[in-house]
Amino acid sequence: MSTDWSLIVDDIRARGGIAKAKLTYQDGEVYDVRLFVSQDSRICVLRKGSRRYGYILPYNVARIDLINEKKKAPEVVWRESWEKVANRLDRSGLWGDMLVDVRTALGVGYEKLQAAHAVYWQNDATTESRVRDITAIDPRLIKSSPETGQPYPDTSILYYMVRPAKVKKMWFGKYRTEDTLAEIALAMKNRVEYKTFEVAGYDVSFHYVPERLQAWYSEEYRDCGNGHYYLALDATHALFYEDD
Repeated sequence: MSTDWSLIVDDIRARGGIAKAKLTYQDGEVYDVRLFVSQDSRICVLRKGSRRYGYILPYNVARIDLINEKKKAPEVVWRESWEKVANRLDRSGLWGDMLVDVRTALGVGYEKLQAAHAVYWQNDATTESRVRDITAIDPRLIKSSPETGQPYPDTSILYYMVRPAKVKKMWFGKYRTEDTLAEIALAMKNRVEYKTFEVAGYDVSFHYVPERLQAWYSEEYRDCGNGHYYLALDATHALFYEDD
């Protein structure tokens, strides 16, 4: 290779070993790729979908332009993730109480929510001190008990909404996913209860209860009863809730 790519090699290594780039070939064609550096310091192109395998940079590459990826600020990542959750819930009509909480969390904002979360988990905190200090941050994070009227921190927000939402498309196996999602969509449209169970790596289950406008999705370890639990946001996607 007549061109000296040593600075590109150093830059790829400085970016953690993999870098996005635009390759311009001698005939003018341009391709978006991911590059890495081999053990003998040669630039290589990662195969699509792989983080380990690729091939040596073709000889007829005339130019390499590494792409500077700007990471979003944590607040932006958090807000965008929960706005997407709110939009899905708003369209589906599921989990009305959670939609209220999500909108409250978005209204409070990332910084105040982090501060309230830190207050809640102080080692010497009491219910009274938590209520006092969190109220000072934002009173929207305090609820009142319907039985006693006593105020308490809104743990549905402080436990579950301080981090970016983890949302995934529900999966029922290679040959059943699309048909099952269509069945779920039809059940939700007609407000008919729907349950299903599939073996797809995990023991996968889904349950929609129209009377409550709630739906659950889970991925449990085979024949175990423990795994990953989600709240379905609509007929296709679910929000991670907890591991058990």
